[in-house]
Amino acid sequence: MDNKQKNAFLKCMDIVDKIVREICIFLMFVMLVLVLLQVVSRYLLPVSLSWTEELARFTMLWLIFLASSHIARKSSYIRVTFIIDRQPDKVKRVLSVIVKTIVLITAAHYTWNCFNVFTTVSVKEVSPTMQMPMVIPRFALVVGLALTFLQALAAGGLKMLDEEEEA
Repeated sequence: MDNKQKNAFLKCMDIVDKIVREICIFLMFVMLVLVLLQVVSRYLLPVSLSWTEELARFTMLWLIFLASSHIARKSSYIRVTFIIDRQPDKVKRVLSVIVKTIVLITAAHYTWNCFNVFTTVSVKEVSPTMQMPMVIPRFALVVGLALTFLQALAAGGLKMLDEEEEA
C-alpha cells in the first residue's frame, strides 16, 4: 500500500471516528432520557412505560459496539501494564505488535461470524414490547465490529504492515 492510499484511508477513518463519537454522544443522551422517563413514569405516573427499558437496552447495545471502534482507534484498551512497563523497549514493541495482531484477528473473526449469524436471522423476529425487528439491534454487532477492525487497522495495523514490507 503506497503512502497516498494509506493517507486517504487514515483520513477517511478520522472522519468516521468523528461521526461515531457524535453518534455515541447522541445515543448516550437518548439512553439517559429513556431511563429518566422510565423512572419518572414508574414513580410519579400511574402507569409504567415498558418500551423505554427495551429501547434503552438496544440503544446501549449500539453505543457499546460503536464506541468500541473509537477505543480501537485510540488504542485505549483496558490493560494491565505492570509487567510490560518493566521490559526493555524492544520487548515492549514486540508485545505491542502481538496485542495489535490479536485485536485485528479477533475483530475480523467476530465480524465475519456476526455477519453470518445476521444473514441467517429471520426478518420476522421482533422484540417483545416494541415489536421492533430484531435485525436492528443485531446489526449493531456487525457494524461495530467491522468499524473496530478498520479503526484497529488504522491505529496500528497499517504501521505493522509497513514495517514488514521494509524488513
